[in-house]
Amino acid sequence: TKSTEPPSTTVPPTSTSTSTVSTETTTIITETSTLTPTTPNCLVCKWSNWIDVSYPDFGPDNGDDESITTIRAAGIDICQKPDDVQCRAVEYPHTALSDLGQQVECNPSVGLTCKNKDQTEVPMCFNYEIKVKCCKNICEPTTATTSTKTVSTGITTATTESTTAPTTPTTGTSTTTQTTSGPS
Repeated sequence: TKSTEPPSTTVPPTSTSTSTVSTETTTIITETSTLTPTTPNCLVCKWSNWIDVSYPDFGPDNGDDESITTIRAAGIDICQKPDDVQCRAVEYPHTALSDLGQQVECNPSVGLTCKNKDQTEVPMCFNYEIKVKCCKNICEPTTATTSTKTVSTGITTATTESTTAPTTPTTGTSTTTQTTSGPS
């Protein structure tokens, strides 16, 4: 008699794989706004009287110096950065500077300067005077407001899971019987 055992079966283990993907998006928005007074009467301007603190001297290195720096150094109370200036020759108050035939610098940045060495017709500067216009803002100072807003779009999570389960084997029994008889 011969008996056959069922074949041996190996069962693969259960496997599970999981993958997770997380994404976070944050957007930052910065807004800046500047507020300024809109009242037109905030700016107050005032002209000085005619100012003459320097008298021209002879010699090529001299001239007439009615500069903002020289006027302030002489103790006259004017603003450091005038908004406008007017200049004229003391002896010719109704004649435009351009009609006097002299090289003269007259502007709000410097004030008035005349150098003898720059003159061609008359080798000496005339005596000049200057008026200074100073403006002041009398309203509240300008206010700047800055705000930062953070907008978060959240976290997005995606999870994928897959599982492989073992295949259940089928076990069967097979029996073979062989009978041998002698001569009958």
